[in-house]
Formats: sequence, structure tokens, C-alpha cells
Amino acid sequence: MDYLDTLPPELWNRCLSLLNPTNLRNVALTCKTLNDFAQPCLFRLLRVVVADGQYGTEEVINASRDAFVQRFVSISESTTLAPLVKRIIYADHLEMGNPMALGAVRNFKEAVPANFFPILPRFVGVVQLTLWQAGIDFEAPDMRKAIESLPLLRRLLIGGSELEDGNPMPLESFTFQDSRPLVYPNTEPLHVVDPKTIQRLTLLGPLGLNPLFVALQSTPLPALRFLHIDISPESDISTIVAMLDQCEHLLELVIGHHAQSHAGLIPRFDAGQQQILATMFAAFSEQMVNAGLPLPPGFTLPGFGPAADTESEMDKLGRTFILAPLALPNLRSLRCPYNFVRLLLPNRATLDTLNTFRGKSERKDETPIAAIEAAGINDNMRVLRLLSALPTHTLPEVFTAVARFHPALRDFTLVAHYGPQARLSQLVEQGMLVLPPLLEALEIRITSARGELSEQSIRREITEALSAQQAASTLCKVVFAIEEDDVRKVHKYVKRVGSRGEWICEA
Repeated sequence: MDYLDTLPPELWNRCLSLLNPTNLRNVALTCKTLNDFAQPCLFRLLRVVVADGQYGTEEVINASRDAFVQRFVSISESTTLAPLVKRIIYADHLEMGNPMALGAVRNFKEAVPANFFPILPRFVGVVQLTLWQAGIDFEAPDMRKAIESLPLLRRLLIGGSELEDGNPMPLESFTFQDSRPLVYPNTEPLHVVDPKTIQRLTLLGPLGLNPLFVALQSTPLPALRFLHIDISPESDISTIVAMLDQCEHLLELVIGHHAQSHAGLIPRFDAGQQQILATMFAAFSEQMVNAGLPLPPGFTLPGFGPAADTESEMDKLGRTFILAPLALPNLRSLRCPYNFVRLLLPNRATLDTLNTFRGKSERKDETPIAAIEAAGINDNMRVLRLLSALPTHTLPEVFTAVARFHPALRDFTLVAHYGPQARLSQLVEQGMLVLPPLLEALEIRITSARGELSEQSIRREITEALSAQQAASTLCKVVFAIEEDDVRKVHKYVKRVGSRGEWICEA
């Protein structure tokens, strides 16, 4: 099959990279030439993923363990295959069940990290590394040292794991999700990324993020373009603000908000509840003393007594989350809860896209009116997406606020859920959904199809009525989408302007 050599290897690599793993293995068995072309694609991704359960006798589990370990060890020992690996996914989902062979399961769980991390440096061509649930149940030997030994590593994801401090790495993308930094106290820095090279930074979780913020708070981040961070009561807001001040070239910012930390999950009790608890606590104390087990000094029931601090969390944020007027001078896109809009929007003149949603600390019936008004300070806003479902009876107020405070808006997306208080078709027919005068694209998403919205003809009438509302204006696309929660399916009815100015329906 010498004619195969007439095509350049780059073209073969492009074609073979589009095949799924099964077809790729079949192609590799065709002939030696195609096998040579397929090798880089076959071994580009190495998955070391331990399933959540190991079943059978002890002998069966031990054999499965040995085969699992031998696979990635053999690849690492091959001078031909190891350099082909560009991406590694490591995940340990194994649960310590199966009491009939508990020792074998434990050995399986210990053997995988014990064999994987010492050989990780052999994969010198790895560019992207994902570590999930590494070093939690059993210590991963020299995990940080193994990561730092990869010379070409540029994208790193650490999830559900523990990470030690070390030397900054020249990463372009770093994700730290629901993990724990092994530094103490949390005011000490956790050095992971080189501030000069990092382009995408994602730090998620209610705990453990502060050491990462500390490490980046006083160093410019000239290459950073995308930042996604979570803020919780555990966060040191001043450190986060200091880090944001270093993001001169940031284009996209995403902020998540954890309303409570693990230490703040204990509820406060009202007077009646405290009276009941006082009676129970007195009886409990008497039993402890009678048993010769005196209570520790100052011991009280969780949540009992007056709240020590009456200042709301958002009041604290409003007092401390203050960006410098010249911070984030190139920010283009922002995604954050309603309450953060008023904290971030002032002086962000370059911002043109806002995605906002109802935060976990906000009421379930909270509307985005205040956020819409706060965002109106920016005359350059062109895209607005309200991502939390709103009752249909609140839509007239929301549309009116958008038209009033964002007259230059071009693209508007809104999510709503059907409610019996107001029929969406009637709101549209009565002209209660006022659109901004320069709007070009409108999308309304309904989270479930009930009542009138379950009929396709009604959905079509609503879309056509919205498109006809501004027949002589700039509106050129209307999307009405229904999301079926039970099957996670989206039905879209699209009406757009064609090349000759006519409206075209795309059901």
C-alpha cells in the first residue's frame, strides 16, 4: 500500500484524529503504514480512571488491579509510546465497599497512586494533566514533585485533591476545584502558576482558595484573559481585590458566590426554639454530671444564644469589595450574581456583555431589577443574559427595566418558568413586553412546557407576535425555546430576517 505515503503525515493525522477510539483501533490493524499513522492518535490521551466499584473474589480484584497498573506502567516504559502521550486524565472513584474483599479493594486503591505518580515524569510530552480525587483517601507519593517534572505541561486541573506548595509552573491554564491546599495558615501563599504565563485561571469551591489568592495578590498578571473565582465567607475580600487590581488585560470575569461556609451551616434559633433547647440542655447537662463527665468550660449548644454579628454578608461585601477606579480596564464580559453587579459595574466602561443570575445568598423570588438598573451605568452594554428562571408575571417589569436602562442593547436572553399568575401569550398580545429600540436578537427560554406553552401553535404565535412588535426596527432574530426538565430536551422556534428582509421561520 505504497500509495498511502503520497499523502503528507499531517493530513493523515488530521483525518485519523476525527475518528472515535473504536474506529481508530480498527484502522491501526489494517496495515503497518496506517498503524504508524494511527499511533500518535491512539496514545495521545492516557486515561487512568479507577471505577467506583471492584467486585468479585479477592483473587479477581487482585488480577484486575495488576492488569490496570500494568497497562499504564508498560506505556511509560516504552520509549516509543510514552512520548506520544499529550494528555493524561487521572481519577480515583473507587469506593471502599465490598466487605467480602475489603483488603483487596484497599490494596487496589493504594496501588494505583503508588505506581502512577513515580512514573508520571516519564511522560515528557504531556501538555494537559487532569488529577481528580488524587491523594485524599491515601497519600499520593510526591504528587507535587511529579507534576513539576513535566517540562511541557501547560494546562493543569486539580479536583477533589490536596496540593502542596512548590515552585511556580509556566502554566497557561489552571483549574483548582473543590480541593485543599496543604499550607497553614490560609494566609500563607500556595504557589502553583507563573504570573507571567497564566492565561486562564479557575478557582472554585467554598474553602481553600485563599492561599492561591495570596500568591497572586501582589504580582502583575499580564497574560491573564479569563478568570473564574468563587467567593465565600471564608474568603479574604481584600486579597481578592488586590489580585483583581493586577489583572490589567483581563477580558472575561466569572464570579460565583457561596452564601455559607462549612462553619456557617448551623442555623440560629428563635426565642421559642431556644426555650425548648434550654430545657433539653439542662437535662443533658445533669446526665453528664451524674455520669461523672463534667461539661467543658463554656460549652453550649450550636446555634444557641444571640447572633454575634447582625451585619449581612452582602453589607460586608459592599463595605470591602471595592475595586480601584482603573482596575480591569479591558474587561469585556462579566458573569456574576445579581448583588455583585452593583459592586463591579462602576468604572467598567469597556464591558459589553453581562450574564447575571440569582445568587445562593439571595431570595428565591429575587428579581434582577436592581441589577439591571445598576448595569445601566454602562452605555456600552450590548449583550444581556438573565440566567435565573423568572415567574412569567414578573416579565413586564423586567422588560420595561431593560428597555429603560439599556436602550442600546443588541442581544437579550431571558429565562422564565411558567406560572399560573400570567399567561405569556396575553402579555405579548397586550404589548406588555417592551423591547429596547435597537434590539437585534431576543431569546426567551421557558424551563418547562406546561399549560398553554405545551402547544406548539401557541409557541409559534408568541414568537411571531414578538417579531411583529418591532417590524420596522432592527430586530432580526427571535428565539422561543422550551426546556423539558424530565428529558433535558430543548425545543426551539426561531424566526429571523432573511437576506431580502423577509421573516423566515425555523421550527
